[in-house]
Amino acid sequence: MKEHVLQHMRRLWKNWRGSLHKIMKSKPFGDALRDVPRGVDKSVWEWLVNEHFLRKQVKETLSTSSS
Repeated sequence: MKEHVLQHMRRLWKNWRGSLHKIMKSKPFGDALRDVPRGVDKSVWEWLVNEHFLRKQVKETLSTSSS
């Protein structure tokens, strides 16, 4: 039973992360930062966008410019 629950949680986490990446790719950074998803605290959303997505964007920009 425990393994079944963990597998389900992993699947939910993976799908949720994928949904966030779709949101960020379809909107300019400022719009994504302002459009806080329902049920998510604004400060948590701002942290997530800044720490995860902005860092990823910067890394991608640096890697493509150095190629």
